[in-house]
Amino acid sequence: MPAYARRQIVDETEVGIDHCVSRCVRRAFLCGQDALTGRNFDHRKDWIQSRLEELAGIFAVDVLGFSVITNHIHLLLRNRPDLSDEEIALRWWRLHPSRRNEDGSPAEPGPQEIAGLLADTNALAEHRRRLSSISWLMRSLSEPIARRANREDHVTGRFWNHWGTWRACRDWRNWAFERPASRMSGSKHSRGSNRCKPLTWTDARFPTRA
Repeated sequence: MPAYARRQIVDETEVGIDHCVSRCVRRAFLCGQDALTGRNFDHRKDWIQSRLEELAGIFAVDVLGFSVITNHIHLLLRNRPDLSDEEIALRWWRLHPSRRNEDGSPAEPGPQEIAGLLADTNALAEHRRRLSSISWLMRSLSEPIARRANREDHVTGRFWNHWGTWRACRDWRNWAFERPASRMSGSKHSRGSNRCKPLTWTDARFPTRA
């Protein structure tokens, strides 16, 4: 079967739903228990959910659902380049606020600040492209998780395969997302090893826009 570049599969200028997969390397864990060391990694599921909830409130990408396996993650994502200019401006402010509250969170923008973002049409078009980009969301998810896991494991180097590379499939209807365990029950943590059980953790959908 021929391999295709992601840009040939994911058209980020149109609304579409994509099934994305990102895999770990060097026996790294996203969840479950390492039978060799006895360490449990289920707390990393909370890292992933918390980060996805944060990104879903900023990016113009709906997180329809996700499933965490011991060494890889599946996501069902819908990019939304069709959001209004006002919504794009507000989300860009949340990502790059000009003012912050005392606790470091983005301050609520005023009408003049939103108007300033709307006035620069070229910059607004670039903000829309970036915020509706699944590639940008996947990078924003992968890098913080990798750095946090490496600190916890006292290692350096890659955590995700090829530093956050991920595969995408727009034919998502062939993937029974509501029953991921039945589709992934053959998953093993490393080549030639069945020491780790094919644990699966699936989250319910986040609230999305119609």
